[in-house]
Amino acid sequence: MSYGLPFSYTPKTLIRAGNVEMTMVSRIVGALSLLLLAAPLAHADDGLMADRVLGQASAPVTVDEYVSLTCSHCAQFYNTTLPDLEKKYVETGKVKFILHDFPLDNIALKASMLARCLPTEQYYPFVKMLYTNQAAWAFVKDPVPALIQYAKMTGMTDEKAQACLKDEKLMNAI
Repeated sequence: MSYGLPFSYTPKTLIRAGNVEMTMVSRIVGALSLLLLAAPLAHADDGLMADRVLGQASAPVTVDEYVSLTCSHCAQFYNTTLPDLEKKYVETGKVKFILHDFPLDNIALKASMLARCLPTEQYYPFVKMLYTNQAAWAFVKDPVPALIQYAKMTGMTDEKAQACLKDEKLMNAI
């Protein structure tokens, strides 16, 4: 059988060849993992990367949520599903949510940076505001002015928003 390759393999030799290739891939991945573990991780100062908890810290169940602020599916969840979950589980102290930044693009990265620069108590309201108004900022030609405008609605100054968006330690940490 050719398996779309320019030469032929029998299934048995293809498996053997695959094992050799996978062994080499495994070694490369292992070496890269060691390098990543040995490299110092970038951390933003002042606790900007501390967990943002929605609910009581002592809740017995933790939902670790990885989101991108430009993800339309994430917005759908925040706008339609999360309010019910908050009433039933978060407000009753049964569940806490911890949002982890997983920006899928540069726009989501900038939005995450602004959210992290806000005081902890304004983090989730800001995220919810961004998800509620996602179509107005996430998919426009230049989203930065709109993002800064939303940040200013929370009391952040224009200067602080600009400085936040230039914070390379924060960007690398996210």
